[in-house]
Order: sequence, then structure tokens, then C-alpha cells
Amino acid sequence: MTGYLSPAFGQSYAEFGTSLVLPRSGLQLLRRPLGADSFDYMGLYPYAMCADWSALAADLPDLAQPGAVSVTFVGDPFAAAEVQEATGDWALCRPFKTHYVTDLRTDWRRARPKEMRRIARRALEAHEMQIVADPVPLTDALWALYQTTVARHDVRGIQALSRDVVAQQLAVPGGLLMAAHDATGLAGAMLTFCHGATANLHLMFLDPRAHRQNTSYALIHATLEELEARGLHHANLGGAAGHDDAARDGLARFKKGWTTDTRSALICGKVLDAARYRDLCGGAVPTGGFFPAYRAPGAAFSGD
Repeated sequence: MTGYLSPAFGQSYAEFGTSLVLPRSGLQLLRRPLGADSFDYMGLYPYAMCADWSALAADLPDLAQPGAVSVTFVGDPFAAAEVQEATGDWALCRPFKTHYVTDLRTDWRRARPKEMRRIARRALEAHEMQIVADPVPLTDALWALYQTTVARHDVRGIQALSRDVVAQQLAVPGGLLMAAHDATGLAGAMLTFCHGATANLHLMFLDPRAHRQNTSYALIHATLEELEARGLHHANLGGAAGHDDAARDGLARFKKGWTTDTRSALICGKVLDAARYRDLCGGAVPTGGFFPAYRAPGAAFSGD
């Protein structure tokens, strides 16, 4: 199991909850406390993957332990049909965000707007690109660069990660770290995880100067070329920043320029203990909006 399917990936988020792997489906979740006597389950960031989505129903009794209130996750965009079939009868199963996907079997280079091709070409000329065979020793440097992303996009919660999370994810099997160097040194890097014929561009690390010299263009182009050379079919660049699915979002516009296709991820949620869920929500079980409602911004457990 590599990338998001690897137990090492789930364990990298241990500071955000207790990591567990469901025995039949292979779904990885984080168990998070809700006071002294209750807890819920959350999928890994950014996507939940299963070795066998059809086995998820058989795993549900293992989740419904005393004290378990709910489970929620964002499903793998490349497996939306399987996710829909496995969770269609849950309290929540709806499209979450649009994800921009490059079909590496097509002429993706010329499919980009002419201006993007020009910027990428100049960025590649200004950088030396390198695949890092052992990225773990770069942890401190990459963590420092990631703070640029955190500040630029106001990243919070689990998406803000930590130095230890980054260190562990750099060691997850199936990872590809593409680094970009300029005359000053390391300008940026891109961590990607491969899963068979598909890949997810996972984390971008950029020095503040990288925005002036379009280092991100060089990193994405070089990463896509490497994935193409390895015979992968599709690469997911992700979606808009935060929880919004806004095409006007600058990050979304940038990603859209690289892609020839889109996928819609599903956010899925199930109440495991309706009475306790109502208690935590302060009344009736909500039928729409944020799920689980007791973790909505401003709610009792929003900071957990």
C-alpha cells in the first residue's frame, strides 16, 4: 500500500487523533475525543481511500462502539462511483469540491493556455529540477517553506500540518519529491503520491521568492512529466483553497489552467449514535450544512 493507502500516511496524522485502519475495506480514519465519554471518526486529509470500497459496509459494526458518535470523510475523487455506492444511504453524501485533473495520456502540454506554456518554459529555464531520492533530511527546510503556503492561503486546522507530520509524510512509500533550485538554493518542492495509474499532487513547498519567479510552474510541469514517464494516467492537482468550490479562487484558476478534466469528490457522513449526536448539537439532528454540526465553526467542538 502506497501514498494515501499506506498505514504510514494515516499514522503521520497521529497528533490530530488516534489512527486506525478498518480491516476489510482498508479505510483509514482518525478517532477524535468528544469530551470524556464520546468520540468520532474523521477521514485523513485530503482524501479517504479504500483498498475495497465494497467492503466498507461490513466494517461499520466495528465503528459503532460505545461512545462513537459519527464518521465523516472526503472520498477519493478517482473513485467517486464506488464511494457513492458505499455511502449513498448515509446521512451525508454529496459533492464537496471540484478537483482539477490532468490526463497524462493526452497532449497536456499544448492543452494549456499559451501564456501558461510560456511562463512554465521560462520557469524551467531558471531552475534546476531534481527528484530527491531521500527527502527526509530536507524536513526542516521544507517545513520552513511550507509556512509561506500557510500564510498565503490562511491554512488552518489539520491542513496546517506540523513539522512532525511533514517529516513522516516525506517517508511514506509511493512519494515523489520534485525539488527546484535556483542560484540562491532551494526555491521550492512538490510532494506527490502515486496510487497505481493515478497520482495526487499533495503538498507544495515554496520560498517567498518563488512567487516572483514562478517556481510553482516549474514544479508542476516537471512533476507531470515524471508521472507521464512512469506510465501514470491521471494526476489530481486538487481544488480551490479552503472549503469553497469557487472557480474565481486564484488557486483554482491556476490549477484549471493545467488540466483537461475535473473530478468531484464526495463528502460523506454517518451518525452512529443519534441520541448523543442530538445532545452534542443542542437539539434536533441537523439535516443540512456542516457535518458533524457539533464541529462547525463556532460550535462546541469546532477547535478539536
